[in-house]
Amino acid sequence: ETTVSFTAQQVISNATDKIARQIRTGQLTVANTTAAEFRAKICNQISLIVGDECPELVYDLQHYTKFEDVPKTIPIGGDGDVDSTGFKYDPGGDATINHLRIFYRWPVMTDVMKPSMANLPNGKRLLFATATWQNEPF
Repeated sequence: ETTVSFTAQQVISNATDKIARQIRTGQLTVANTTAAEFRAKICNQISLIVGDECPELVYDLQHYTKFEDVPKTIPIGGDGDVDSTGFKYDPGGDATINHLRIFYRWPVMTDVMKPSMANLPNGKRLLFATATWQNEPF
C-alpha cells in the first residue's frame, strides 16, 4: 500500500513538471487550451495510476507578479479536506510567474493502514505536487 501510494505521488510529480514545462515554453496557453482541456491533460498524464476519470483530482494554476505572492501552504478547509475555493485555470503569458498545484485524494485501501497513511478525514491520503516558474519569452 505504501509503495503504490509513493508511486502515485511520483506520477503526479512527474505530470506536474511536464505540464509546467509546456506552459513555461508557451505550448499551453489560455488561447489554445480551455480549463476542461487542461484538466484532461493532467488526467491523461496520471491516468495510468488513478484511472481514466481522475475523480479525486483538483488543480490550481495561477500567475503572479512576484514570487513572494505565490502560496506557500496547502489550503485545508474547516472540514480537513482541500479547500479549492479560489482555484483557477489562469496561466500567464510571456515572462510571467506561474504556480501550478495538483492535488489528488488517494484512497487508502487497507483498513490496517488507514490510521497511519490517511491524512484526510474521509480515509484518503492527499497527494500533492507543485511547480513555480517564470515563463520563457514566447
